[in-house]
Amino acid sequence: MPQRMYTLVIDADNEAALEDARAEATRLINEGYLSGHNSNDSGAFYFESTDNVPEGQLPNR
Repeated sequence: MPQRMYTLVIDADNEAALEDARAEATRLINEGYLSGHNSNDSGAFYFESTDNVPEGQLPNR
């Protein structure tokens, strides 16, 4: 069954900034956004989604 895959790229100065970026991207994804980005003084992120990814191309669970 084809599924959606998200790619998230984070650039962070420290562990707290990394976690903040991951949490914000997760919040946006949970709200239904298919792509997004944000940045501040300690980090930046962007994410995008791909539709109908064949199972063979998804990461192993």
